[in-house]
Amino acid sequence: MDHRLLFPLALAIIPACAASAPAEPPRAPRVPVADEVSAVAPVKAKRPVPAGHLRREDVVEIVSAGPPAFLAKLDVRPARDPSTGRFAGWEIVQIGDAELAAGAIRPGDVVTRVNGKKIEDPFQFFEVFRSLVLAPELRISVVRGRDAQELRFPIDEEPGAAEVPKPRASAER
Repeated sequence: MDHRLLFPLALAIIPACAASAPAEPPRAPRVPVADEVSAVAPVKAKRPVPAGHLRREDVVEIVSAGPPAFLAKLDVRPARDPSTGRFAGWEIVQIGDAELAAGAIRPGDVVTRVNGKKIEDPFQFFEVFRSLVLAPELRISVVRGRDAQELRFPIDEEPGAAEVPKPRASAER
């Protein structure tokens, strides 16, 4: 299978699965009057988390926006193992989002697994992406140069939030 087609295929398949409403004609933006401006709620500051940690609410927001919104922030291409020529993972070519670019992932990294799972086709990507909502951490296995590394990002809950249910172990047959 030609893995160069997987990410574009993911971008094509996933939005097609969602129901779409008929498009409305664009409207001019509405400018609020003075009385309405004072009634607008202030933007809530994000709660602090330790360096290298993620906020659960940010993870939920990203997953809710869907894979195409996330993938629009990255330029990736399939990477091949030089000795075998087989698919090895996804090379990060460019990061188009300032927040992601400031993180631990760098252009040139080859992502081989996310939370212990390979991502070789759109269905694997979607499964791992959705699972992040309940995951206790984000683990990204990368090859950087010749070194394999695992980047870990604990996902912190909002204080006072209900506990996130732990994934059930699948029953063995």
